[in-house]
Amino acid sequence: MGKLFMKSLFYLCVSCMAILMPFGLTSCAADDELAEHKEYDGGGIKSFTSFTATLDEVAGTRAYLDAEATNGIRRVHWNLSDVIYVYSDTDPELKKYEMTSLSEDDQAVFTGEEVTGNKFYAVYARNREITIDDDNYNILHFSRAGMTSTYGFHGPLVAITTGNTLSFKQVIGIIHVTVGNINTIDRVSFRGNNNERIGGKGYVDMSESHPILRLDEDASTISYSQIFNDSFDDKYTDIYICIPTTVFEDGFSVCITGKDSNDKEFTIDKTFNSRLEVKVGTISRFSLVDVSAELEAQGSDEIIVFADPEVKQICVENWDTNGDGELSYKEAAAVTEIGQIFLRNADIKSFDEFQYFTGVTSIGYGAFRGCSSLTSMIIPEGVTSIGNSAFLDCSSLNSIVIPEGVASIGSEVFSDCSSLTSIVIPESVTSIDNSAFLYCSSLTSIVVDKNNNYYDSRNDCNAIIETKSNTLVIGFASTVIPSSVTSIGDEAFQLCSSLTSIEIPEGVTSIGSYAFDNCNNLTSIVIHKRVTSIGNSAFRNCCSLTSIVIPEGVAFIDDKVFWGCNNLTNIVIPESVTSIGYAAFSGCSGLTSIVIPEGVTSIGSYAFDDCYNLTSIVIPEGVTSIEMGVFMGCSSLASIVIPEGVTSIGSGAFSRCSSLASIVIPEGVTSIDNSVFSGCSSLISIVIPGGVISIGSGAFYGFSSLTRITCLAVNPPTYDNVFLENFGNSYSGTIYVPAASVEAYKAADGWKDYASQIQAIQE
Repeated sequence: MGKLFMKSLFYLCVSCMAILMPFGLTSCAADDELAEHKEYDGGGIKSFTSFTATLDEVAGTRAYLDAEATNGIRRVHWNLSDVIYVYSDTDPELKKYEMTSLSEDDQAVFTGEEVTGNKFYAVYARNREITIDDDNYNILHFSRAGMTSTYGFHGPLVAITTGNTLSFKQVIGIIHVTVGNINTIDRVSFRGNNNERIGGKGYVDMSESHPILRLDEDASTISYSQIFNDSFDDKYTDIYICIPTTVFEDGFSVCITGKDSNDKEFTIDKTFNSRLEVKVGTISRFSLVDVSAELEAQGSDEIIVFADPEVKQICVENWDTNGDGELSYKEAAAVTEIGQIFLRNADIKSFDEFQYFTGVTSIGYGAFRGCSSLTSMIIPEGVTSIGNSAFLDCSSLNSIVIPEGVASIGSEVFSDCSSLTSIVIPESVTSIDNSAFLYCSSLTSIVVDKNNNYYDSRNDCNAIIETKSNTLVIGFASTVIPSSVTSIGDEAFQLCSSLTSIEIPEGVTSIGSYAFDNCNNLTSIVIHKRVTSIGNSAFRNCCSLTSIVIPEGVAFIDDKVFWGCNNLTNIVIPESVTSIGYAAFSGCSGLTSIVIPEGVTSIGSYAFDDCYNLTSIVIPEGVTSIEMGVFMGCSSLASIVIPEGVTSIGSGAFSRCSSLASIVIPEGVTSIDNSVFSGCSSLISIVIPGGVISIGSGAFYGFSSLTRITCLAVNPPTYDNVFLENFGNSYSGTIYVPAASVEAYKAADGWKDYASQIQAIQE
């Protein structure tokens, strides 16, 4: 076998075209709702005689693609002989729809006999022979004649819909094998390493919520006749084998026997151990139309019976085209956009009839914002776009279905929907803004369609996880973080006021910015040791949190991480930390003491601002700068030692430290900034180092207990007039200066106002 590999090329790939264009399939959850449309004759039966396909939306067809993309789109070239077969739940006879024309706007038009029903099944086959039996589409064998000329053979496409769109599903994956230097192939055997069956005969089961490939018991071996019916290429042989939609946890094996170009028998026996997942996905998207070019229910001139008179009045005022004071299904279907006519209408209560506005494809910015009494709505199935803030502050909304076809859920779409209890993210969604569900305090169940290629809610975790990165992007009070998650995304639990406790699993290595921001009822959190990064404001305003252990390995306490955690009484900073960011512990008024590791070299501005119960703190030797406001408002801090290496003290650094009785400023400090010690009303004495050359505005404002100032500088430090005023013309204590500089101080601006109190330092 080794010699054969020296002379041949051999590779395998999974060709599941669904990944290229993941449009959605209508969920079967809508079936019952549609069946109960009693306003329609026939109990909600729909009908159509034709449908169209926009070529720009099609990812793979029986025909071929342009070799190069035009404006980012690879054009699909159709054969007029293409055929789609359709039947329904009420019309089981298989109807054939043939492509009859291409319109000027690049739409293919398929026509056939009328099909009626609530639920439609469609098959776009590679082979022309089709049989339908008990909701199953039989796959016979696959021949070279069934392949496409560019993409290769990708199996039958199947669609199920209850709405206006047939979203054809790629219900199988394909293993593509290329073997070089081959004359004949006798036998090909595929099998998953856990004995999963692949290839051979089977059928597509259409009785489930989405089509499923079911394989026969012997579906592991494919004979020569099932692969090719013509001669091999001189150089390479392509083999395409069906795979069911499944997960091969331990990989799969392939064995090929035959004769090479020298007519010598060979065996290729190869095992692939890497995990392989084959997903269901959508390949193409077709819109159903009836004889009047719109899919309409029978009896579409019937009048819609609105449950909410306020909604009816608005709809009639805007869309009653015949002036009869009513709205028919036909008039509703003709509406293409709704604008902001419902914006901030606090009177409307229900709008389930919105589902009949089948011409609407997008809900614009703020369309239903502030409809605080709205309890329910059914969005039309044709909607593919929901604008930012569309349902913001709909505080009574308790249920809503996001239709298949919606690609993105934007900023604050459902923010402040405090009565919303559950939501389903459809397969078609490719992006979700972090703020989409802010303040949804009652949301206890969130499920991502299992066929979504971008997001998932694995293990029934009640969260949204970005599949590719294993990042939890949106969580709720009921979330249980799966062990497979490796990071908590930015704003993942932000403003989740119902969250009281959570455990971050061992696999997580990073917690994003604002991840638990304003979770004001969070009392307990367990962070495992593998976390090395905690983003800024991650626990900001978690005012019920009493203790937390930061894992070893975290190097940086980011900006505002614990800002406003006023009940935090115990925190352990690990030795790995080298810097503490801006306002990291600002407002942590429950802290009485904290140990900063010796490795810390930087403490950001306002890091401990308003920690007014903090009585002691040790600044490590490696710190060279005391930043602005770092201990501002620490009114219980009685003493502090500033390391010798410190060369600058920022403005307001010790402002309002009203219990501070003594402090030593290191020799290396050359300037005392504005308001550094303002409000230190308990400070009795202070020594200003000899290297200080300037003193800022209000540096010693409010020193009511100060009786002794010692300034070691030979040359009187400069300061502005504001400092003179704030120093207090009522200051009655003594100012000690070097003996040789007494007269200089008495003559210097500012200092001369206290000339009678200036004395030489006693040796």
